[in-house]
Amino acid sequence: MERNAIVKIIFFLMLFISLPTFSQIPWPDKPKNLKVFPKGMKIDRLKNIMFAFSNALGVNCIHCHVADDFRDFSTYDFASDENVNKKKARIMLKLVQSINKNSIKEIAALSDEKNPLSVNCTTCHRGYKKPIPLEDVIYEVIKKTGIKSGIDEYHKLRLKYYGKGTFNFEDKSLIVVGYKLLGEKAVQDAVAVLKLNTEMNPESANAFDSLGDAYVALGDYKNAVASAEKCIDILDNVIKIDDSFHNNIRKSAEDKIEKYKEK
Repeated sequence: MERNAIVKIIFFLMLFISLPTFSQIPWPDKPKNLKVFPKGMKIDRLKNIMFAFSNALGVNCIHCHVADDFRDFSTYDFASDENVNKKKARIMLKLVQSINKNSIKEIAALSDEKNPLSVNCTTCHRGYKKPIPLEDVIYEVIKKTGIKSGIDEYHKLRLKYYGKGTFNFEDKSLIVVGYKLLGEKAVQDAVAVLKLNTEMNPESANAFDSLGDAYVALGDYKNAVASAEKCIDILDNVIKIDDSFHNNIRKSAEDKIEKYKEK
């Protein structure tokens, strides 16, 4: 292992060890500055809600509260309204309350549902601070800081969230990003994203067919045909499903082979 990597690991371990736990938070005897929750809410009830917020958004206290040192809970001013995220949280709380009090009951009434479900922060956030789909996250990063940053962000998110239900890492997410970029004539970026998709989803016929479309837009007909042929190989030997969705993918791949095989 390289020296720099070892130094980084030691640094993050020391940082983690130095962070206080939730049990060390100097909770006040009574909650202060409550504007959405009941004024007389017990501190233990508030603790549980705060922990639930943290888990639902994958954040810590500093996300909504202010402090001189985020590692030192004695420097936190939990009653302060200076952090704009705290104001946003109050708005979202009111939204959740309204949905559960009004909308859910109306929907349940239409289906004679006796035990209607309720929504909470996790319903949309699923462990991520911004409740948006993976394709939007990656697309925003690419538009702001470039294709390399977008691909790096994908790998980071996949490493952290794969299998946790936070994001959809199936082939469709990157296909959406790829076609958005194709629509903007950012062909090289589209190829990079759709090539990544085939690497992450090597048994997806749709991923290879989409990559073939990107290669056609690039004028790289050799790789377009190769991608289309790989698509058909997957359909014949891996997926083996005869339905309209996969038949349309097959037709798309066959059309590319027929049109560009001799070019």
